[in-house]
Amino acid sequence: MTTPPSPDRLLSLVGELRREPQETDWLEFKVNDAPKDIGEYISALSNAAALAGGNHGYLLWGIDDASHDVVGTRFSPARAKKGAEPLQNWLHRLLTPSVDFAFHELVVDGRKLVLLIVPKASHRPIAFRGRRYVRTGAGPMMEIFEGRIEISNPGEPLVDTQRFVDAPPTSRNEVLASLMRRFRLCEERGSGIDRVLSEIEQRQLPAPLFEATPRATRVVLFDRKSLAEMDGQERLRACYLHACLQFVTGRRTTNGSLRERLGVRDKNASMVSRILGEAVNAGLIVVANPENGLRSRHYVPFWASRFGRSGARVEDA
Repeated sequence: MTTPPSPDRLLSLVGELRREPQETDWLEFKVNDAPKDIGEYISALSNAAALAGGNHGYLLWGIDDASHDVVGTRFSPARAKKGAEPLQNWLHRLLTPSVDFAFHELVVDGRKLVLLIVPKASHRPIAFRGRRYVRTGAGPMMEIFEGRIEISNPGEPLVDTQRFVDAPPTSRNEVLASLMRRFRLCEERGSGIDRVLSEIEQRQLPAPLFEATPRATRVVLFDRKSLAEMDGQERLRACYLHACLQFVTGRRTTNGSLRERLGVRDKNASMVSRILGEAVNAGLIVVANPENGLRSRHYVPFWASRFGRSGARVEDA
């Protein structure tokens, strides 16, 4: 076991971490409570520190992740438990190979902080419950957890997250974007999300989650789930994004197309009808031909009222 840092060194280290412009692949700020996936964080921070060429990864409680102000924390690693087992024992038991992480409690500006220091992975990646996790990139960041992958990028999106499929491509720096297009480092059509959704639908995976926070844009990709395992929001999201993809590719959203997308048998068409009805009631999709009977109806995204039913845009009056 390495010699623990002195109180003065801990205070100095906290100051250094707070001066980082933002969270990175090897640094995370929290306020209260141990995240339920703290073992995954330790694995990811250790592996990311090795990839970044550093010696340690850090998880710091009691710091606001936007301003980096000291706000304090109620988290107490010594008292925390997983079931009846002390948290630290539980973590040591499930992390392989063994990693000599350490929690340190200290007081800054009269407020309690907790600093978790995680050594970098050395001979092989650190796994938690048999899975290896990693956070990559100080700008775009990818976190791999059990059952999902989270990809985040600093900055709010330029369009509403509900319009990622149909919105025309935009750029904060058009000069740089134009240069990257000429070097064929990016494409101009803005079709990346469409292609991702198409691949997800072909594999009948859960729909991705697009989120905007005050500081970042996040996309969550999920592992395979059956329709029965999806909650109501996941089903609505799958229905809405299916309608978006169908519309921008000139196809119709019907009970049959959604059954195929969700892997539902024809005899369970009524289940899909309920999902379509819930999406209409939620304002996510609308019936494109309400004059027709239920069996022959098709649907479009809520924003498609500006378009003709063939997919061609109708000029504003």
